[in-house]
Amino acid sequence: MMRRQTAIEKLEPLLTESQTAERIAIPVSTLRYWRSTGEGPNFVKIGKYVRYDPSTLERFIQQNVRVSNAEATVTEAMRHAR
Repeated sequence: MMRRQTAIEKLEPLLTESQTAERIAIPVSTLRYWRSTGEGPNFVKIGKYVRYDPSTLERFIQQNVRVSNAEATVTEAMRHAR
């Protein structure tokens, strides 16, 4: 019989500031600035430690995907041409 995983066993390890900054290729100082201004990915504060949940980080990245202005202009022009 297969054992069920508990919620805690399903958790991915939280990322440190350095790991998060490296993963999204930005300086740690940018993460700190974003936290102070309410921007950036949501974070977890445990005592004095700041951590990032990998799934939250993935959602943040997906929410910030943008289309270049040139591509948007061409796509819009093609829609109107139909």
